[in-house]
Amino acid sequence: MHKNKAIQILKSLTPEEFKDLGRFVASPYFNTSKGVIKLFNYIKKYYPLFENKALDISRVASKLNLEGSNPEGTLRNTMTDLNLLIRKFLSVEHYSNLEFKMKYAEVFQLYNRKLENLYEKELENYFSKFGEMNQRTEEYQYETMELLNLRIVNAYSKGDAKIDSEAFVKQSEFASMITLDYMLGCKQLTSLNKFSHNFEYVSLSSEMFDAFDFEKYLRAVKINSPNIYKIVSLEYYVLKMTLNLDFEESNEKLKILFAQNADFNKINQSPVWYLFTISRMNAYLYRINLHSTSHEDIYTKSQEL
Repeated sequence: MHKNKAIQILKSLTPEEFKDLGRFVASPYFNTSKGVIKLFNYIKKYYPLFENKALDISRVASKLNLEGSNPEGTLRNTMTDLNLLIRKFLSVEHYSNLEFKMKYAEVFQLYNRKLENLYEKELENYFSKFGEMNQRTEEYQYETMELLNLRIVNAYSKGDAKIDSEAFVKQSEFASMITLDYMLGCKQLTSLNKFSHNFEYVSLSSEMFDAFDFEKYLRAVKINSPNIYKIVSLEYYVLKMTLNLDFEESNEKLKILFAQNADFNKINQSPVWYLFTISRMNAYLYRINLHSTSHEDIYTKSQEL
């Protein structure tokens, strides 16, 4: 039993998680198997190492007084049930510890049950906490996108899209940021893989980055969504510097951004960045002062051919 999947997961639990699991196993709402409860109560004394010889499968089967012609087979089936229950516990713990996921599920359920007044109230509560993009990625961005889509569907169902015009605007912002995150991230990743691992592949998101007219996009964002502009412009010019694309021009753009936006200094508490950049043959480490955007090359590594 020492190498059983359930045992491996149990070893990974913190003491607090292990206590919570005990309550989870004992809860008739989550578990109705008395055999699983009996097994867990026996093996829990060997947490966290689970290396005692008392956990040999024949000994455990004997201690639990399992009946039938194949007690070890019965024990294996019970271990499988325990394994599935532990995995359910991990899923419940994960969602329970993330407020935005729990609130997202709650709003969806209220909507599906056609409890409109309750739905609208909890939807408002959700968006008061998780309705804005404050950085390139937010852990709640996909859930918020789903609820924005729901708001739009709800507006259409009432025959007037304009009653929730905000949903359309925010949907465009979140969709734009999610798309840009993949474009910027994949472009950086393909370049790093090529330089560091001699690994080349076609990344469609990276191809989108190359084909995309970012300057035109930034002009539109600056006019229509200043908050998103602050995030995207910073990320874009830093990435260009990372990839050694128009390094000096991008550095000048950053200087202008920091001069025009005092909020940037709030976003970046440290006045100094260390920026790793790559080109076709070399990698560089720059020290950049964000207040003046002056920079110096403090390390260079050439690719060995």
